[in-house]
Amino acid sequence: MISIQRWKFFLFACLLIPNLTISQFNPAGEEWVYKISKDGNEAAEITFQTDRQLQNISNTKCYKITTKARITAFLGVVNVDNKITSWIESQRFKAQKVHIYYDDGKSKNNYIVECKPQQKQIEAYSLEKPQEKRLFPWLTDCEDFWSVFFQIRQKDFSKLKPNDTFSYCLLADENGSKQIVLKYLGKKEMSFGNKTQECYILSWVSPAIDEVETNSIRIAVTADKNQMPAKIYAKSKKGFFLGELKSFSKK
Repeated sequence: MISIQRWKFFLFACLLIPNLTISQFNPAGEEWVYKISKDGNEAAEITFQTDRQLQNISNTKCYKITTKARITAFLGVVNVDNKITSWIESQRFKAQKVHIYYDDGKSKNNYIVECKPQQKQIEAYSLEKPQEKRLFPWLTDCEDFWSVFFQIRQKDFSKLKPNDTFSYCLLADENGSKQIVLKYLGKKEMSFGNKTQECYILSWVSPAIDEVETNSIRIAVTADKNQMPAKIYAKSKKGFFLGELKSFSKK
């Protein structure tokens, strides 16, 4: 079975997306579908979808982004429900709320993480025991998965030199935040789908991911005006994982 920690890696890595300014960027109605393979066999499909309508969270207009993972029977898991729902501010693209849900019939993860900047704290609790809240200090630069993606979406890779690093404070899960560090390696011709194209190559520096060889993780972003996330690959103790963009649409 793929652990929830490893799914979180793919949910992060699969969305290094186009380079736009905040004023131009409007993710409403987008849908991205990625195919995940293990040792050459399709293992899962991950879908990211942004609602067309904004929602109010704590009197703040937010984009709602839903992430779902479908795991095939190839991995011995049949009835699995994986879902992460994220709400981010529509103006500053900062995290407001995250709902992490995972249920394979044996174990269950059903957590809510809420950012409370006025109280200068972050609250985390399970829906089963909402009264048992865990509190963390509010960090003004803290992001969730999607707000990190939106920050990267504005990244000007042309200004980076090989081995330059950049980082983000990620509100990773109910246990608090982690510092994500990525390294720019340069450009390289990469094959994906039915074509070959020059891509920006990034490596994952930290944090370590359970059962994954950190120095093996590579992320390829097309070096064109669209900067499409084309390919993500990593080596783990259980084999070689590859993520490729299957489709993208905007309604």
